[in-house]
Amino acid sequence: MANIDVDYWQEYYAYTSKKRKIPVTTLHQNLILIFSLEEIEDLKTLLLLKENSKNEFISLEQINYPFILN
Repeated sequence: MANIDVDYWQEYYAYTSKKRKIPVTTLHQNLILIFSLEEIEDLKTLLLLKENSKNEFISLEQINYPFILN
């Protein structure tokens, strides 16, 4: 994930009308996920591959959601 050449894919698909232009291969040979630049940046932040000072993660106590065990 950290080694994706975002600039290459942005230029490669520069003239397409698609919003998502950056392919990411998976362990399954027949599955490729395609992301936008913003989604790639968010994914890198979630995977802790990038320092992001604008967002702080919330704690479990801050989530107001009823937890129900089945």
